[in-house]
Amino acid sequence: MQTERLIARNVKCNGCVATIRKNLLVLPGVETVEITIAPVSPQQDVSNTATGIKAAGEKIPQGSIVEVRGTELSRDAIAIRLAEIGYPVVG
Repeated sequence: MQTERLIARNVKCNGCVATIRKNLLVLPGVETVEITIAPVSPQQDVSNTATGIKAAGEKIPQGSIVEVRGTELSRDAIAIRLAEIGYPVVG
């Protein structure tokens, strides 16, 4: 079994986790998806790049761990799918 571990942005809650799982489990070769939501920084200010609106004090993780297990996994396909659903990969 192959394992791919990626760091994804914007993962804030269990709803995000469910969305990621649902979207990755349909990719070829994917058997399991585990997500660890990153701790947040209390002083963090966040700018929403889509709207340009800055939310002072909004707390979101810098990057959460997305671990995908299966056979013949495509790291690129996983990263592309995460970005398409609003969780871009760091690095």
